[in-house]
Amino acid sequence: GRLRALVRDYHERGFQVAIHAVGDVAIEQVLDAYENALGGAAEPGRRHRIEHATFATEAQTGRMARLGIE
Repeated sequence: GRLRALVRDYHERGFQVAIHAVGDVAIEQVLDAYENALGGAAEPGRRHRIEHATFATEAQTGRMARLGIE
């Protein structure tokens, strides 16, 4: 949806994106948008962030590590 489109647009323009997300559902939406923009793999030198990733699941922290998300 809209979040994916916005993240992809800023990613393609070379920005490091930081999104505030609290709760596993919000974190999942942000991770989906980042994964979509990154093509499923971390990109050296560019680390998108999730601010206040409170209540992230173990699976989500694993995705964050794999994608290089801080």
